[in-house]
Amino acid sequence: LLPYDTTCPVQSHSSATTGTFSASSSTMASPKRSERSTKLAPFNPTHETAIEVAINLLRLQSTDVLFDLGCGDGRMLLKAAAGVPGLRCVGIEIDESLAARGRDRIPDTLVDRVEIRNSDVLKEMDVPREDNEPRL
Repeated sequence: LLPYDTTCPVQSHSSATTGTFSASSSTMASPKRSERSTKLAPFNPTHETAIEVAINLLRLQSTDVLFDLGCGDGRMLLKAAAGVPGLRCVGIEIDESLAARGRDRIPDTLVDRVEIRNSDVLKEMDVPREDNEPRL
């Protein structure tokens, strides 16, 4: 699935539009976010149970690589890596404060298997449109 595209007239928007889930404690202070980082989808925490269901549905194996586009603070990545030995996880988050928070939460036992990048997914992807115009 592609991230939410504000130019597309027929599209529903939910926490699943990025293709993955992210979660956080409702008691965390909201980080400052740039207009660009909230334009695609604001950081909207997903319940821990939903993360567990998503991980179970994916049937991840030790040879897999899990990509989380719009990973927030990386909670899904950390949960998946902790539960599946050998699983490699890569998250991309446009909001630097959330990416930094996620990197800070990676335990020493997972640093070789979990990576959280601060980047704009749409700039990393080469997804042509019919009219050859950029998505944003």
